[in-house]
Amino acid sequence: MTWAAVSGLLMLAALNVARPWLPAAQALTFSMVGLAVASIGTFVFVLKRGKAAPTHEEHLDRLLCSYEPVSKDAFLQLQANVRERGALDAGLVLEWIDAEERAMSVPSLWRKRSELRFLEKKV
Repeated sequence: MTWAAVSGLLMLAALNVARPWLPAAQALTFSMVGLAVASIGTFVFVLKRGKAAPTHEEHLDRLLCSYEPVSKDAFLQLQANVRERGALDAGLVLEWIDAEERAMSVPSLWRKRSELRFLEKKV
């Protein structure tokens, strides 16, 4: 559920609670203030508790941790280069991506025609 949906539900709850005791104009004002407070509170909560990486380097690090490299030599070279520089540089990552791309273009990794299921699809 997104923070906007949670905020909307909280606003509806605030409006329903305020309706019996307040005149219509005040209930609307109260619900709008409730919406604003709920939206800001939910947004801050999501920012603090969310699992998104705060920096691009941390995001790339997470992706690289879960990636199974085709060219293990290129991956080891990337690790060595990052250790040497002390940071995950975009140029290093692009060099590694090029090496991975070359490794993937080796015909021995390609599937045989008989293994490709999309060839059987009727269009």
